[in-house]
Amino acid sequence: MKKVLFTLFSIFSLVFTAGAIPPVLPTPLQLSEAQGTYRLPRSLTIAVADSSLMDVRDYVADWMQIPVSYVTGAQGDIVLACGNVEGDSGTYRMEISVNGIKINGRDYAGVVNGLSTLRQLYTAPGFDGKLPLLTVEDAPGFQWRGFMLDCARHFFTVEEIERVLDMMALYKLNVFHWHLTDDQGWRAEIKKYPVLTEKGAWNKLNNLDRDCLSRVNWMDNKDFDLPSDRIRVVDGDTLYGGYYTQEQMRHIVDYAAKRAINVMPEIDVPGHSTMLTKIFPEMSCDGTPVYEICVGQEKTLPFIIDVYSELLDIFPFKYVFIGADEVDKSRWKDCPRCNALAERENLEGTQALQGWLTRELELFMRNHDRILTGWDDISYDGLGAETAIAWWRGDRHKVIERVTAEGKGAICCDFGILYFNLPNSNLTLRRILELDLRHDGLTSSQSRLVLGLQGQLWTEIVPSLRRIGYQIFPRLFAVAESGWTPLGKRLSYDDFFKAADREYRRLEAMGVNYALPDIEGVEEHNAFIDKAVLDPTCASKKATFRYTTDGTIPTAKSRLIKKPIEITDNAKFCVATFRDDGTRSDYKFVDFRKVTPMPAKQVEPAGEGLRLSWHRNDDVRSCRSIDSKPLIGELDASEIRLPEAITHDRAVIFRGYVYAGVTGIYDFALNSDDGSFLSVDGVMVVDNDGYHGTEYKQQQVALEKGWHEIEIRYFDFHDGSGYFEGFVTCKDKPDEPVRFAHL
Repeated sequence: MKKVLFTLFSIFSLVFTAGAIPPVLPTPLQLSEAQGTYRLPRSLTIAVADSSLMDVRDYVADWMQIPVSYVTGAQGDIVLACGNVEGDSGTYRMEISVNGIKINGRDYAGVVNGLSTLRQLYTAPGFDGKLPLLTVEDAPGFQWRGFMLDCARHFFTVEEIERVLDMMALYKLNVFHWHLTDDQGWRAEIKKYPVLTEKGAWNKLNNLDRDCLSRVNWMDNKDFDLPSDRIRVVDGDTLYGGYYTQEQMRHIVDYAAKRAINVMPEIDVPGHSTMLTKIFPEMSCDGTPVYEICVGQEKTLPFIIDVYSELLDIFPFKYVFIGADEVDKSRWKDCPRCNALAERENLEGTQALQGWLTRELELFMRNHDRILTGWDDISYDGLGAETAIAWWRGDRHKVIERVTAEGKGAICCDFGILYFNLPNSNLTLRRILELDLRHDGLTSSQSRLVLGLQGQLWTEIVPSLRRIGYQIFPRLFAVAESGWTPLGKRLSYDDFFKAADREYRRLEAMGVNYALPDIEGVEEHNAFIDKAVLDPTCASKKATFRYTTDGTIPTAKSRLIKKPIEITDNAKFCVATFRDDGTRSDYKFVDFRKVTPMPAKQVEPAGEGLRLSWHRNDDVRSCRSIDSKPLIGELDASEIRLPEAITHDRAVIFRGYVYAGVTGIYDFALNSDDGSFLSVDGVMVVDNDGYHGTEYKQQQVALEKGWHEIEIRYFDFHDGSGYFEGFVTCKDKPDEPVRFAHL
C-alpha cells in the first residue's frame, strides 16, 4: 500500500488545482478534489468501529465547535474505522463525500492523523461550515516526528503542556520529549526522594530569570515576563518554579496518547546536574554543587535506577532518554572514588566512567523492555544495537551512517537547524525542508534505522507560553513537513511561506503566538559609495514595516515604511515587522556607512582557490590562537567551507585572495558554531569569534576592481563537527562571480 501511496502522489498536480498550495500541512501524499461541498450538520454524530476509538473524544472536543455524540457502528456523519488500511503506523485514508466523512486508519494513530487533517480543514481561516469534497491517502515518511520542551530552565504548567501537545497533534507530530531536570531545576516528583522537588523545584531567581526580566524592559516585550503563578515568597525570599506530581505526569501521558503522541521523559545524567549535587552534596566529587555527578560514589548508580524505576511506571513509551551530553570529566581524574571505580572495573582511566555508567543504564533499560536513548555524546560508549542516538552535533550524514551501521536507531536533532532556542532564520527553514536523512549512502537496513527528526526548544530565555509559540513557529511547520512528506515532494521554499501565511491566520484564531519570516533586503551592516536605500522585505504577505532612528525598538506607533528610503550619508535605523493585529515580530538594527573603496593589490595569484592550514584543535577557544597549534596539513579549498577531509580537529585558517570583478560594495558573511572571523586586506571585516552556538554575522566593504587579500579562521570548541560556512557576494552586481586564488 505504501508504494501505491507514493505512486498516487505523482498525480497530485493533476487531481489538485495546478500551482495551488495544499489546504493541509504537512503536504499529504495524495489529495484529490471533486466538485461540490459537504455541509456539516448543526449537531454531529461520530460513529466508531469499536470502543477503542472512543479515546478520540477528548481530541475532537479541542476543536469541534458543534455538539457531538458518539455511537458504535458504521452509521454517522463521521465514521472512524481502524485496520482497513495497509502501511506503516499512522497511515490513513479520508474521504469527504456528499454523504459524510469516512476516516480509515492503519491503527489508532492513523485515525488521529486523519482527524488532524479534518481539523485543519475545519479550522481553516474563513471556514463557513462547508467542507470540500476530498479524498486523501496519506502516510508518514518517518515514524519519529518529535518536539522537545525544556521544562527545567523554566517551568510550564500542565495546561500549557496540553496546549503544546494540541499544536503537535494538529501538525501530526508524534513524540514529545520532556526535559525534566537540569542545572536550574528538578521538575519530576520521585516519591522515594521527595527532597528532589522540595529543594529543586523552587529556587531564587538565577541569571537566566534576571535576563528574561531585563528583556521585558529593553525589548519592550512582556513575553519574557516570569508568570506570576510560578512565583512565591517564602521567609522573605522570592522563589520561582514548580514541579509535576506523578499524577500530573500520568495525566500528560494519557492526554498525549489520546492525540497519538508518545511522551519520552529525560533525567539528564551524568552532566547538567548542578541542581542534583546541590540537593545531594555527596553526589559531587568534592561535596560542592557542580555540573557533573560523581560516578564513583556508590550511591550514584542506585539513585539513578531508583529515579528511572518510578518514571518507567509512569511513561510507557519504549524509548527513555538519559541526556548524557557535554559532560566535563576533568574532576573525575582527581576523585579517589572515581579512580577506585575505574580500577575496579578495569577501565582505561576515569575518562571511561561515562561509558561504564551508560552501559549500566542500557542494561537496566533492556531488562525493563525499554530502549536507552541519549545525545550523540554516548555514541562512543560501547553500547549495543538496542540503543537510539539523538544526533545534535556534526555532519548529519556521517553520524547517521556510523550509528546505523552499528545497528542503532538515529534521530536527527541537528542543533544548527533544529534548536528552536536559536533565532528564527529563513536559512534554517530552507535547510529543514531540504533534509535528506535517508540518502543514497545508506543501505536499506540502515535506512530503516533512521527513525526521523525532532525540534528542540531549550528555554533559557523562554519563560512563557507566548514565547514558546514565537520560538517554534514557523520552524515547527518545517519539521512537520520534513518528517511526513518525502524529499522532492515537499513544499518548495517559496510555497512554504505561502502555506505559513495561511497557518498564521489559524494560529491567530487559536491565540498562539508566532514569528514572521526574516527581515530581508537589508543587512545589519551596510556600506555605500554614493547612495543607498532602506527597502526591507519579508517572505510573509502579512508583514508591515515600521522604523525608528533614535536607537529604540519600533512600536505600533512608529513610522511606517511605505516606500524605499534614500540614504546619502551615514545613518542608523531599527526596522521591525508587525503582524495584522499590530504586534511586533522581529526587529533588526541597521547601519549605513559611506565609504571609499579599498585599493586592489598588485598581485597575480596563480593557484585556484584558497590555501587552508589545518591545525590540532587542542583546546582552541579563540580564532587568534589557531596558528599556535601544531599543523596537521595543508589543503586547497574552492569555497569557504570545511573540505570533506576534515572530520576532526576543526581548527583551520583559509588564506589567499578574493577577486572583485567590479568596483563596488561586497558583502562578507560567516555562519558558524563556534568561532570564526574574516579579514580583507588586513582589516577585520567579520568578527564571529568565541564559544557560541550557530551565529550569523556579516559586514559590507567597498572594494576596487582587482585582487584583495583575504583570511578566514574557524574553530569548533567541542570538536563535534560544529557548523561553518562563509559567503561573499557583490551587492552592486549579484550575478558577478567571486573568485578565490592563492599565490
